[in-house]
Amino acid sequence: MVAGIDETAPCSCGLGPTAKPVALQRPALDLAEREGSHGTRFPVRGGIDLQCRIASRCAFLFRSLTEALLCSPPEQESRLSAAFSIGGEGGIRTPVTREGKAVFKTAAFDRSATSPWAAKVGCQPATIFDHMPAVRLEFLGTGTSQGVPVIGCTCAVCTSSDPMDKRLRASALVRTGDATLLIDAGPDLRQQMLRARVDRLDAVLLTHEHMDHVAGIDDLRAFNFKQQRAMDIHGNAATLHAVKRLYHYAFEEVKYPGVPELRLHPIEQPAFTAGGVHVEPIEVMHDRMPVLGFRIGGMAYITDAKTMADEEIRKVQGVDVLVLNALRLKPHASHLNLEEALLLVDRIAPKRAYFTHISHLLGRHAEVGATLPPNVHLAHDGLVVEVPA
Repeated sequence: MVAGIDETAPCSCGLGPTAKPVALQRPALDLAEREGSHGTRFPVRGGIDLQCRIASRCAFLFRSLTEALLCSPPEQESRLSAAFSIGGEGGIRTPVTREGKAVFKTAAFDRSATSPWAAKVGCQPATIFDHMPAVRLEFLGTGTSQGVPVIGCTCAVCTSSDPMDKRLRASALVRTGDATLLIDAGPDLRQQMLRARVDRLDAVLLTHEHMDHVAGIDDLRAFNFKQQRAMDIHGNAATLHAVKRLYHYAFEEVKYPGVPELRLHPIEQPAFTAGGVHVEPIEVMHDRMPVLGFRIGGMAYITDAKTMADEEIRKVQGVDVLVLNALRLKPHASHLNLEEALLLVDRIAPKRAYFTHISHLLGRHAEVGATLPPNVHLAHDGLVVEVPA
């Protein structure tokens, strides 16, 4: 995996966040080498203090000059050129694929974790140029409605010692800018929130009303207490109706103390805003039930699909990252099997695809993953994917 950016840490100057490297399944030594090397990150908008910007830029130039002196003479010229090549405020931030991983380059320098510069120096330049927020997708659960292992099952997958074969019910966390969104709130929500150390949530996006996607809503009250506000929940009309029926006690005129405070928002076409984030709904069919997927920036998340209309496919064609359900090997009445999911990936043509909502009947993670095309992967619980916004 590649290193992500935690944009929630306060800036030492008090004016903006700090670019803090986050190790996403990288060796601990690599993280330790880079932990103290991060620079100050400033958004372009929001009234940046000019004096602080100048100080930050000077600090970056001083560090760049010092590091250049440690290099061989042939490298010094390119180092110094990179240090003084600003290319406008923020440079041009372009996604680059290297060894199958999404990294970024700016007009001023290559700040990817795999660049020769980073490999030799062991740190990254200050990121005052970066102003486009990345989308950080974390898979909280990648299993089907029963999860994996299945209660009472002794198959090779359910008894596997590989942690990749342990799957909670399907759910995902999306972080972009200062917002944190949850996709689906199934029965494993409490465990997922604790495992991912989620301490703030701005809104919940519900794909549909089935219990493996809504049975954990009562646990959202922990965020009510912490954030002192109702939780915004977005879904289609049928899903919100089911939420009001299942959690009727949360909507009574006289409520019992401590019940979840929920604010329901019917999802509108062609787009809506959740937690300040622009979201485009994608409708798929789960047998005869409409289910919503969501496109956020360069990422599209679709689960519980069996069929997808051409106009919906066009909404997500060519995305950077596609998340799609792939239940098992044999056909299923309301879910894509592996073969059907691969065919749909071919039609959508994303740069990368990740399969979720996986049953124990699909097979062991390592064995199935080895059969997939290079840009298609089985997701697993805890996987974090960085996507250009």
